[in-house]
Amino acid sequence: MRATLGCLMVLLLQGCALFSKGEVATRRYYSADLTPPPPGQSMRNTGVELRLGRVTANRMIGEPMMYRQAEHEVGFYDDRVWTERPEAYLRRGLTRVLFEEQGLKGIVAGPGPTLDVELVRFEEVMTPVHVARVRIALSLFDDRTVLLQETMSFDRPISATTAEQAGPAIAQAMGEALRDAMTQLSTRVVDVLAK
Repeated sequence: MRATLGCLMVLLLQGCALFSKGEVATRRYYSADLTPPPPGQSMRNTGVELRLGRVTANRMIGEPMMYRQAEHEVGFYDDRVWTERPEAYLRRGLTRVLFEEQGLKGIVAGPGPTLDVELVRFEEVMTPVHVARVRIALSLFDDRTVLLQETMSFDRPISATTAEQAGPAIAQAMGEALRDAMTQLSTRVVDVLAK
């Protein structure tokens, strides 16, 4: 009995985590949707056909924002979250860039070239330079051969001077890096298919 009372007194004197007022982390949600194309950019009509196949992401990439402290060390923010899984931004953006901006004709059924894309990195890189990094691996193939396999990496500087600006600045830089990746990817695919 005395031991129980003694433990209770120690807890009461030191304060208990269950009764103390700690700060509750407020989750903030960010979107990295594709930024609009530059003004004056017109849609091309290539006449090239393409099926957009699988668009996937590395299994580590999810809704919590990821940051990289060093080449072999990653972490996740508790309070910064994407509004969707990043591969959804990639699929929607690829559809827009390939079929609306580049003017490719989408294949729904039958033979034809297929493009599979994996989002390999979608992260904030802290050092040596503070950037948003997007890395994609693409595979373009038809029913006989692989036409193109390539991995592309794109960085955009993150310009935030305060903690309050960090989340929006990361989202904007990530959207710009994603836009760069999709523009380069679409150019490469059109060049290969137009031959």
